Amino acid sequence: MAVKQPECPIRVNNTNITALAMAPHFVASYPADGKTLKSSPTGVTLNFSTKVRADKSIIRVYDPNSNRVKTGGLDNRDNGQTLSILLPGLKPGRYRVQWRTQCDCKENKGLEGNFSFIVK
Repeated sequence: MAVKQPECPIRVNNTNITALAMAPHFVASYPADGKTLKSSPTGVTLNFSTKVRADKSIIRVYDPNSNRVKTGGLDNRDNGQTLSILLPGLKPGRYRVQWRTQCDCKENKGLEGNFSFIVK
């Protein structure tokens, strides 16, 4: 999975350092990257380490022919740390998911990534 993680500079002893572990970041997805599913998933879910802004978020799914799949509206749950969309029944093949969001934090960092899964 390609994920662009932000860097959050902090100061220690008057020196800027990068604290990626402290930065808002992507945690997990369902379906997981590279996962082969026996049937079509009902949706795509993304989990983050901190609250993200639904109004600054997109999740796009592309079919095996690179056509955009029509999805349900974006839902933001779990105190804003989970984004999800509903999917129609998907035919067998490899699907690609692209996403982008922005943390609802002081740094206002953008996060983005992509992954794929297979429906048998």
